[in-house]
Amino acid sequence: MDIHNRSEYIAYQFQLFPLNFPVITVLVGAFYLLPTFVVVGKMVKIYYETSQRTTTVSIQRHLFLAFLLMQIANFSYILTDFMVVRIPATGILTSICAETEPNQLLKMPYLLAFISSYLSMLFPVIFCANRAIIVFFPKNHNEVCSKFMKLSLPLTVILPCCFTFFMIPAVGHCTQLTAPYPMGAVMFTLDLKVVLALRNPSLIGYILSIRPIFIDTATVFEPWAFYYTHPMFKRYKRKTTVSSSPIAMVVSSSGHSR
Repeated sequence: MDIHNRSEYIAYQFQLFPLNFPVITVLVGAFYLLPTFVVVGKMVKIYYETSQRTTTVSIQRHLFLAFLLMQIANFSYILTDFMVVRIPATGILTSICAETEPNQLLKMPYLLAFISSYLSMLFPVIFCANRAIIVFFPKNHNEVCSKFMKLSLPLTVILPCCFTFFMIPAVGHCTQLTAPYPMGAVMFTLDLKVVLALRNPSLIGYILSIRPIFIDTATVFEPWAFYYTHPMFKRYKRKTTVSSSPIAMVVSSSGHSR
């Protein structure tokens, strides 16, 4: 249900207390996502430092880069999910949305959410492809990975734009979320009928209410597991060997990587 110009939504006032589950979802999400963002930032720093100087541990740079891009894409997807669903669902923007005419600016969070969702699906493919190249081309995998990355990275950026071009003419607006969300819980969406068409619209509220659990779990678990279990991130130095593990393959001993 579109809330534009509806008096009950224009008069709606956001209240932090008592806490409801949309507010709890935002607060809890920030609690574990911010430290995870810091961990990924440390990984980016280590990647940059190992690229600038010679270390005792030689990394598979292309695989490590693909892993970092995969994590950044996942974070982008979660960030846009906060913009489109989680924050508006708290009711903090409800009155403003109800007073605002549907426009192109309101469309942008929804469009960015779609683009970031495609990126979060495509970068794992690049990561797995780099792993396969290392296995099947052990002698010249650096050269093959370099050529693959030069080809795949531009395509990964271009494809999501191609998949979402049909949204360009649309305008964005705010709609009331269905149960179990309370009155005043809204989300950004488009006026395209193809986007909004659902066989059972009443289920969308329940689906959206459990989405954060599944989206955030994978995004948070991967970098923390990588950071706390991989020898590259430990303070002491030691040589490692190539493993079949998808994470352990990021680093190899200097003898194996040449």
